[in-house]
Amino acid sequence: MKKLVIAFFLLAACSSPKEQKNTVSEQNMPVQETPKSPDQSTIEGFWQVFKEAVLAKNTEKTAQLSLFPCQGVGYLFSDSADATQEDFIKNFDTIFDKESIEQIQKTNLPQKNEDGTYFFDVMYKDEQGESMKRFVFKQIDGKFLFAECQIAG
Repeated sequence: MKKLVIAFFLLAACSSPKEQKNTVSEQNMPVQETPKSPDQSTIEGFWQVFKEAVLAKNTEKTAQLSLFPCQGVGYLFSDSADATQEDFIKNFDTIFDKESIEQIQKTNLPQKNEDGTYFFDVMYKDEQGESMKRFVFKQIDGKFLFAECQIAG
């Protein structure tokens, strides 16, 4: 029995250096860090991700950054105030029209309301005079989301 145990240990010892060599070389390989996504619990981090998604016309990502039903958005393309996620994606180019895209490009950060929400405004001139579209962002469960579109004028 002792000879069997000794033979086992010798066999294990012989195969051990190869495994250690692989392990050592793997340990010496540089570790590539995955880039961190911005912290969406801050308006700065959220705005960076939201802005990139809208400017890239990434409808799915923009929808992930939105609260549904999205209040007021429906008025941009129907008689209903609120928009479902499906409506939002289908009408992305109406919600984020040329003027809205231009304003998003110019906006470093949305402004803060007294109630803790954030917003930016898009002004329009048409036959009826001046109109405004306000995009509102709310912090829900610790992260910011596009939550509402207010239309005036």
